[in-house]
Amino acid sequence: MKKTAAFFAIAGILALFASCSSTPDGELLEEESYEEADTTPIAVKKTKKETKKDFSDPYDLKRIRYKSEGLSGLFTVRKHYDRYDESTLYLKKDTKRKMTFVHKADTDLAGFVARYDSSQYASFFASADRNAIISAIKNYMSDFDEKKLNKKLSKSERVYGEIKSYQEFGMIDSQMKNFVKPKTYLGYKFFGKSPYFCIFFKAAPNLAEKTNDIADASINQKYYFTRAQAQRLAEFLSDENVASLMNVTPQEEELSEPEVEKEEPWDDGAVEGETLRKEASPEENEAQEPFENEEKASEVQTE
Repeated sequence: MKKTAAFFAIAGILALFASCSSTPDGELLEEESYEEADTTPIAVKKTKKETKKDFSDPYDLKRIRYKSEGLSGLFTVRKHYDRYDESTLYLKKDTKRKMTFVHKADTDLAGFVARYDSSQYASFFASADRNAIISAIKNYMSDFDEKKLNKKLSKSERVYGEIKSYQEFGMIDSQMKNFVKPKTYLGYKFFGKSPYFCIFFKAAPNLAEKTNDIADASINQKYYFTRAQAQRLAEFLSDENVASLMNVTPQEEELSEPEVEKEEPWDDGAVEGETLRKEASPEENEAQEPFENEEKASEVQTE
């Protein structure tokens, strides 16, 4: 009996030591080595990206040049533009040209078309850029009235800032296969004593598909406006007017070469205001006035 009791006592002591050597609750086990683990890579199923058309860019070429045919999902080539009222502008001091206000249906792109050099250029501006032009014209009018315009200012044709634009060009309407997105500047230019509002398009590479009858690029263009001409342009480019064009019947698009208004020489010996009063159309109301007080013009820092 004593041997049996001793055996059980020794067994109890050994069990107590075994329980004390086990891991206590809450203690972290040694981390396993990730490199040594025998793992098999999990195959990840690739999801197909959605290809939604983003037309947030108002100058997106597909948006400009094509229109959707509703539920069919097909696209057809959009008509170049719809024509509206006519006005005039200047290419340089002795070259007056007819221009026509234009709009691309179902878009906010509006502007004007005029012949420059041997081609006809249709210039379009989206809402933000149209409003930038209107703001620049207001600044030009204010600077004119306050005699702030400086004849000696370097790069005055860029003084009111840079905007975006889109142009189509060709010999005649039916050949407007060339299109560009040129850098465009707003400013003014003196001719004699009179400053004119200016829109300056820089030459840009042609974005059309290259063929034998496609030009490599557009050319530099500078369009000048009297105050009356600039005011008419601002009125046409307003958001309210462009929105209303959806309900207006446009002029029929001309497929023949448009008639170019006879160029009238600029008489440097006469007062510019008198010359312009003879040339301005009744719709332009006020003729451009000479900017006489040049010595009182504020000094503007040159670029």
